[in-house]
Amino acid sequence: MGTTRDEPSGRAVLVCPACEASLTAPLRTVPDPRLFAPPPAIRRQGIQATQGFWRRAEPGELSQGVPTDPFPVSIHPHDLVVPQVETSGGGCCGVYSEDGSANLHCRCGAPVGVLVDECVFNVEVRLGAFWRVGGDDEVGVGELADDRVRRSLDRWSGVRFAGPPISIDTSWGWTAIEVPTRREVEHLELHLTAGDEGVAVHAVVDGHAIALPLAPLDLLRAIALERLPVGNEGLALRYDLLLSLRENRVISSWGLLRRGKDVELVESPASTTYPTGFDIYELSRMSLAEARAIGVVMGRESEPRGWRFSEAALLRAWSAAIAACEPERLPASG
Repeated sequence: MGTTRDEPSGRAVLVCPACEASLTAPLRTVPDPRLFAPPPAIRRQGIQATQGFWRRAEPGELSQGVPTDPFPVSIHPHDLVVPQVETSGGGCCGVYSEDGSANLHCRCGAPVGVLVDECVFNVEVRLGAFWRVGGDDEVGVGELADDRVRRSLDRWSGVRFAGPPISIDTSWGWTAIEVPTRREVEHLELHLTAGDEGVAVHAVVDGHAIALPLAPLDLLRAIALERLPVGNEGLALRYDLLLSLRENRVISSWGLLRRGKDVELVESPASTTYPTGFDIYELSRMSLAEARAIGVVMGRESEPRGWRFSEAALLRAWSAAIAACEPERLPASG
């Protein structure tokens, strides 16, 4: 099948300009600009792009302070075909390109884009616009009608969502052995609950209640698209709930991870508070046990845990949570 640099009208994948290998899952153009975050709307409080969609940068647009040319198409990192790409140019906590030059390469060696998952920047992937039209919807949720997405955004954009300090980190080369998982889940519920801080998401898995803090933009996206942020087998996305923006205090972390056709919900109920002013580079060279020994353990100390269920079950639970919530009765923004 031939390739094109024209913007596709339907689903398409971005391909390597040198070997034409697929670099992404099938993507659609973003149906509403509210699904992307205009700068400076997010700063470690969300992700630049929306999973399953792509957006072209405006002429002369800067991304995180650098030009978007020659990689003008923004996508979500979970839409990458992870085994097909390799990263370079590591920062202190992730990957970053200081001048916007390629730090993402195809396995054939060709430069294909820019990846940013450094700790103080917005998570994003930018690629060149070299398309192959077509591709199946592997997630099995079908095409989303653009007018339905816009109506949902119209209804929910005025709702005040809870906005706790959240740090987002991507992990490459994620392995199934990192978190022990209960594979026989009998009952999964998801709830949108309103509190003093606004609307938030909670899960109940076989009687275990779990808070799933999401940045307001991520929660709005998940409601409008009726999809929670689920990754792929080669990449994990972890949400850390921070106690304070000014102190290095992580209370809990969670993530939704793909395991083949299944999804895992993983949770680390408590972590460590490191002394303010302690050299973070020294901490990074320590084992976890050593780092915890010099800190103060927050909340209850527990090992990470996880539950595995089908993606269809997750979609049903999430759709039911949205249907059970009336925006007119929820706290308004502002």
